Parts: sequence; C-alpha cells; structure tokens
Amino acid sequence: DIARRFHGLRIVCHLAGAATMFGMRVLVALLLCSRCAWGALVLSAGFSDSAVLQRSPTSGAAIYGFTDTPAAVTLVLASADPAGLTNKNIGTTRATPAAPVTVQCEVSKWTPSECGAGGDTKTPCPAPPHGSYTFRGVLPPHPDAGGNYTLTIQSATPGPNSTVVLHRLTYGDVWLCSGQSNAALSTYYTFSADTLKAQIQSGKYGQLRHFLMGGMGSHYEATSPQWVTSQNSLAAGSEFVWHQARESALLPSMNESTKEMSPWAAFGATCMYFGAEIIDAMEAAGLETDVPIGVIQSAIGGSQIESWMSNETLLLCKNQSLTGGAVPQNSGRLYYGMICPMANYSVAGWVWYQGENNVYGDMGNSMTGTGYGCSLPAMIRNWRDVWAGDSEDALFGVATLASGGSEGAGWHMAGMRWSQTANYGVWPNPAMPNSFGAQVYDIGDPWSNVGDGNRRSGNLSVNGGLACCFPEGGTCPTPKNEPSPHYSPCSDKYNCSLPDPVTGKYGAECEIWDPSTWEPSLQPLAAVIRANDPSGVPGVNFMGGIHPRLKRPVGARLAYAAAQMMRRKARTNGKHEGSGSSQDGAMTGPTISGCTLGDGMEIHFNSSLLGAEQLEMRDYHSISNASDWGPAPGWSGIKTLHDSLALMLCVENKSDPSSGNATTCACSSWNFFQYNSTTHDCGFEPCAFWYCEVGPGYKPPAETIAREARERAEVERLRSARLAGVDLAADATIVNRLGWVAQANKFQLQWRPARFLPSRSGDRTSAQVDLSGLNGQTPLAVRLAWPLFDAPDQPADTCCPGSMAQTGRSACVPGNCPLYTLTSGLPANPFFATVGSDGKCSCPPPQVCSQ
Repeated sequence: DIARRFHGLRIVCHLAGAATMFGMRVLVALLLCSRCAWGALVLSAGFSDSAVLQRSPTSGAAIYGFTDTPAAVTLVLASADPAGLTNKNIGTTRATPAAPVTVQCEVSKWTPSECGAGGDTKTPCPAPPHGSYTFRGVLPPHPDAGGNYTLTIQSATPGPNSTVVLHRLTYGDVWLCSGQSNAALSTYYTFSADTLKAQIQSGKYGQLRHFLMGGMGSHYEATSPQWVTSQNSLAAGSEFVWHQARESALLPSMNESTKEMSPWAAFGATCMYFGAEIIDAMEAAGLETDVPIGVIQSAIGGSQIESWMSNETLLLCKNQSLTGGAVPQNSGRLYYGMICPMANYSVAGWVWYQGENNVYGDMGNSMTGTGYGCSLPAMIRNWRDVWAGDSEDALFGVATLASGGSEGAGWHMAGMRWSQTANYGVWPNPAMPNSFGAQVYDIGDPWSNVGDGNRRSGNLSVNGGLACCFPEGGTCPTPKNEPSPHYSPCSDKYNCSLPDPVTGKYGAECEIWDPSTWEPSLQPLAAVIRANDPSGVPGVNFMGGIHPRLKRPVGARLAYAAAQMMRRKARTNGKHEGSGSSQDGAMTGPTISGCTLGDGMEIHFNSSLLGAEQLEMRDYHSISNASDWGPAPGWSGIKTLHDSLALMLCVENKSDPSSGNATTCACSSWNFFQYNSTTHDCGFEPCAFWYCEVGPGYKPPAETIAREARERAEVERLRSARLAGVDLAADATIVNRLGWVAQANKFQLQWRPARFLPSRSGDRTSAQVDLSGLNGQTPLAVRLAWPLFDAPDQPADTCCPGSMAQTGRSACVPGNCPLYTLTSGLPANPFFATVGSDGKCSCPPPQVCSQ
C-alpha cells in the first residue's frame, strides 16, 4: 500500500551510522503524516479505466472516493476523441462532445455517525483505510450513449496521488447483478462459455464491459453502510478494474500453471450472458443499437436474502429465514458491505438470482407481510430508496429458481417461485413496479440425474469407477458412507453424458436425440449439451445440479423481458415507436387470467402480456414418456403417475373422500413434521404428518412448525459438513434424521396429469384442457409448473419425469414443459387455481385469475 500511495517519493540516503538512522526516522515521520498533508485520492470500488457510466437525460453519474484532506476536489471530464472514433478502442462508433466539463466535489469528514447504522455512535466505526474524508461529485446529465472520455480527479492539496486520471470511459447502460451462487457461478462452468467467447473474439458484443465487486471466492461484510469503500478498488490492487470483454475474452479461460480463471471466465455467467443478450434484445425490440453495456457482479454463494437488506428493512417482514447462510444471522452485512458501496453508482437496473438458501424457510406472502414474498419487494424498495440516479424508473429483473435448486426442500419450490413474483404470479405487479423476470424451471442442468459425469482427475472422487456428484474432493456417498437418499452415489453408469473412458463410445442404452423436436429457441444448445464439455473440459461443473450450466438462456430470457419493458416505456413516453409489428412481443410467458368449465374446460391467458404472440402447446406427455412415469413414491402397485411440472388436475377420491376432497384439492402447499407413532406402521422410521401449509385445513401449533424447521436446518448443516469431510457434533435426533425420508402424502392420489389442446374457439390466448383422464369427474383445482409432492427418490420439480432422463440414459431436454410463447419461447408463469361451482378459476390472493 505504501508503494502505491507514495510512488512519487524519492528519498535516497548515502549516510552511515547515526545519520542513516536519523534519515530513516525522517522518512517514517513523512510517511505517517502524509494523510494530513498530501491530499492523496483513492477512488471507491467501480472506478477505473474503461468504466461505463450510466446515461440519463435527468441525472448525472456520481464519482466518489476517499481523500486525505478537506481540500477541494475537482472533476474534469473531457473527450479523448472529439471527432468520434471507431470501436477499436472502446466498442462504440458514437461521437463525443469536445467541451470539457468541470465539477466541484462535496468533501465530507468520515465520522462514526455517518457509518453507524441508524446513526448509532456508541461503538465507533474503525478508521477508513484510505483517507479521513470522502468526496463525491455528480457529472451533468448525459442522455447519449457512447463516447471515449478521460476523467481527471484532482485534489487542491498537491502531493503524490493527488491527481487520478481514468481513460476510455464511456456512457451506456449499467446493470448490477446480485444474489447467491447461481448469480455468482463463473462463466467457465457453463455450456455456452466457448460459444460466447468465440463470438466476442470475432467482433460481436464489442461494447460489453464487466466489473467484479464480489463473487464465489470473496465477499465483504459490514455492520453499517459503507457508501465508499476501498474493497475491490484500485487501491486494493491493479486487478480490480473494469474489463472490456473484447480484450478479456482473448485470454485463456484457465491458466494451466496457476489454475486461475481469466477475469472473463471467472465472471458470473448469468450476468455475462445477460450483458451480451441485452445487446441483441434491444436491437430486436427496435431500440437503440451500439449502446455500451456495463455489468457489475456483486453476488455471494450460500447467502440468504436477509443479508442483502438493511436491518431496518429486515424488521418489515415476519417469519424470515435467519439461519444466516454465508453470513451471520439476522444481519444485513452483505447489504452494508457489497450493495451500499455501489448505491451511488447510477444504473439502468438490477438482476437478482437468489433463493436456494431460503427454500427451507417460510415462502410467505407480500399481502400478509411474511416470508420471502414480503422480503423480496421490501429489499427492492430498500435498494431503490438509497440508489443514486433514476432509481424509481430503473428496472429490476428476477430469475426464479431452476429445477434442482431446492437444497433438499422440493416441497417449497412452487411457493418460492410464486413468492419471487411477490405472489402476484407475474412481473411487474403492484408490489414490484418496474420489474421483469424469467421463469427458468424448465432449464435445470440436463445431466443432473447422472451426477455431473465429471471424470477429471483430482476434481471428483471415484468409487468403484463411478464418478460422484457432490462435493468436489469428497467421497461417495459421504465421507462417513452413511446412506442418504439426498446424496446417493451419482454416476454415469450408462455412459450417456460422456463416452465410456475406455472405449470412447456412448452406451448402447442411451437415447438418440432429435433436436428438431426441441423448443425452437433452445435447439441451438443441443450440440453443447451433447458434448458436455464446458470450457473444453469434459463434464466440468461446480457442485453438480444445484448450479445448472444452462445459463445463457437464463440471461437471454431476462434480456428479452427487459428489452420489452424498455420498448413499452419508451413508446409510452412518446420517444420511440419501435419497429416491425405494430404490437409488442410478449412481456413474459403465458400468464393465467381465468378459466371456464362447462362443456369442457378452457384456460385463458393474459392477452396484453402476450402482445402479438400466441401460445405454443407442446406434447408434454409424449416427450416426457408419461406412460413410464411410474407410481407415486410409497404407493407401489397403485397406477398413479408421480408429480411433475405438468398440467395437473385435482379430483375427489371417490373411494375414500377423507383421502381427497374439495378442501384438500385447495391446498397449494403441503408440509410435514416428523413424529414417533405407536398407532401407525411407518416401519423402523418416524412418521411424517402432512398438513396443508397454504390453504384450508389443520395447521400444527407454531412451536411444532418452528421445531421442525430448526431440526431440518440442523440436518442440512450436518449433512453439508459431513459431505465436506467435517465431523460436527450433533444431537442424536439430528443424526438419526440424516437418512430419513418422509412417507408419501396420500393426497397426491387426487391429482391427475392432463394436456393442453388448441382452443375450440380458435382464441390464440386460450387453451383447451384434455379431461379424458378424469373418467368423467369434475376438476376441483388446476395447476401448472407447480410441484406439490417432491420426494428425493422421485423429484416432482422436473419437466422430465420419464425413466430415460431419471436414470441418466438421456439428458433432461431443456424447454420440455407443456406451455410456451410461440415466438419468444418463454415458459408459462406457474399457477395454482381452484375451480368453483360456477366453473370459474380462483387463484390464491393477491394473484387474480377470475376472468
């Protein structure tokens, strides 16, 4: 640090003895008093050469950091090429104005009250590492994109580092990506890594730039807002800079000597793909082209949503998940340490991909102020309130959890996805204005049912020749070799995800693909899924199916939705009419608006959200081999298909109404608690008491629910520790639950799979439901992409319940679910609805589907 801060100081001693010692004392004194005299400047994280500044006609970009003295700090922004230049250096062809802009910064003393949460000064904040003052200057509004600028920041107190000059700055759209590990997952581990890299190297996406604030390997916690930080700033190291993708993508993705990824390969895949795809999506939507795109990653694996909001915001919602995840419980440490430092950096919007570590908690509801349904819109409001620039108009994007992201709590996946829409079933909505989203339940990892198939030496252990799926460096199935249905030995025993390492051939039982039958927007992925070698490494992945490697379609769906919102907003403001069709594309996937039951059943979908598009009904039963789904878990011999993301209808159990009736059909979320029974035969295991968690019916006492939640959290903590080779002390009750699986829920027998058919009336926004499988019974409830009865041995959260995919003889083909938009290929928003005596649908509030 001294070398960086005082590189201009040159003191050479040629003295000897006492004189030399005196000279050294002088040098030390000079160094110690440097802060109070030399005006050194340290920019906050996010400012470096090649930075992207947010364009806006109404608000200017802020520049901020630390300074040693209260002396004035001046900003001068000047064009480096007044005549305009080619994209050789900055990735844009737009001209830039010649006149320099000068701004005087506000300089403030850094005090404990400024950094103490809520103004608390009882515990003084530690001294900032760089300067006792902060500065902040706001450049004039700049509506145009592009340009090549030089920014000079200068302190009125002369001295080393009193002037900082940044080069190759440009204006464009800045997006901040946050969340947990699926937001932070490196591009290196994804199927499309090499494809995107080759596109960038060929000259495509030349205006894309990226900055890493925090990721899988590092995070920064704080107990009070850090509006200015030296973490991941130029002061922390020369590597903490903005990168132009056209340059960073030229480097090898992995340095084979150091085993370190390049900045491009290490960057979060969802954010990287979103940055590339938003360029394409804006052009397709008739918006501006050649706009520089800057993406910032500030995401941490294993984190819960509660860590990403202020402590004050945390108090607004009840029944939150406070186990802490990657950070101590009941704190906003990641918000204070990783969001607040960027809050003065104006953005076009945010992208949020998180939820896995909250699935065990209360999914809640925004209407009742509980759980995740309350926490997500509360966090968004928190961010908008503190962010600089046009934060109210900035867009907020949400990626829902993919199949395989339940962390073992699959019975909550439907509730999680619903809560990720603030329980309205769609974006935007009253609780989440200016939001958009992407449903990704149909693009889990295609090879998750064979573990990861990774045979790299040293990456995953091998047990009897079978590669194990979790964790890296672990053993099969756990270090203790304890039986566990959640983490059973995983292998590619049919040699279908990768060729046999001995013969070099795929197995004889592997299914032969026909990509022409795939959902059209996903057909280009067939080759990379078949190769199964992200970044050129066979089977490479990070911890298996919990981190699906199909991240490019996630980015593409988010980008498409964002561009459609931008198009509508631009046209509404009278600035841009768009191009092509007089109508817009779909804002989101098919969204239920109502249903009618009479001479058959039809489900209606929101026509305004579909725009000019129509429905695409895929032959889900045929594709997913419905005939061999098998019986529901625990019900051997009963010819009932197990649950999935299919269209499902609920009927009364005629033979035993107590095992299924209108009341139990109305339950949109089931849960259970474990108990020891003397009257029920549950074998050698405790029994599971199933109850309706969301909907009518009995609810156990709050203390029973809380106890079960604590025990499950402890079980998962112990299981994860043992998988990592750590032997934690645990209560016998917790140890005994490691291999326990809840008995089947008998109410599953009420539900029957059905299929969509074209509307009888020819309405492009409605679909008929095939009722032939109900044997004349009347449906009492309907759901789509809403798994209720997930079990470790037969997962319900899948579009591939057939035996070929479940046994690893085929990949789970992406886009394999029943309903999409025809042109954009967006999957339907999940829904659950009861059917009343009037033949109309009713969704759980606040969602409305009674049209």
